Amino acid sequence: MIDTGFYKELQESLKGVNALSEGIDPFTGEVLSEDTILNDATMIRFFYRLHEQFNRVLDIANKSQKGRSRAQADYLITPEQIAQIQVHERACFMKEIAEQIDRLAEEVNGRKFQVRWISDWLVLCGAMEVRTDDYGKNRKYATETGGKIGLKTEMRSSSYGDYPVTPVNPEGQRFIIENISGIISGTPVSL
Repeated sequence: MIDTGFYKELQESLKGVNALSEGIDPFTGEVLSEDTILNDATMIRFFYRLHEQFNRVLDIANKSQKGRSRAQADYLITPEQIAQIQVHERACFMKEIAEQIDRLAEEVNGRKFQVRWISDWLVLCGAMEVRTDDYGKNRKYATETGGKIGLKTEMRSSSYGDYPVTPVNPEGQRFIIENISGIISGTPVSL
């Protein structure tokens, strides 16, 4: 979840940049004097572009909040707890990372950290993609980009048919651990 204080600060900054992009002093509401650099046409264009970028950030923040479960939105883990998560020397599954998080943060949350939160976030980032199998079931596979951060999908077989698994190498584990807050908030990163 995006920090509400940060979100409010961003909204306030957007108001100031919007005023400047219109040639208005954000503190007094008066038109900027002609002789100030802030009223220069190049600066006005700069403030307008900055205003547009702030709007995009706010849109992304709003969209990232949609589709998350209440449990995910309310899940709490401290930076100190995140620092305690161990990277395996071998490839592991996202389930093992989620179980570590649960062991560290279960007393605060009273609910499980879902593996799905990690894989859904990796889809948002473009490291995984959803494909529909022959039986109409949606499955997640590592993308080429996902391979670059340490994900590799392998096919396994059972009496019910073939299914994909995606082990995460130590580099990928570090990437996931470093982005736990983004996973919880649903905020993707650029890869």
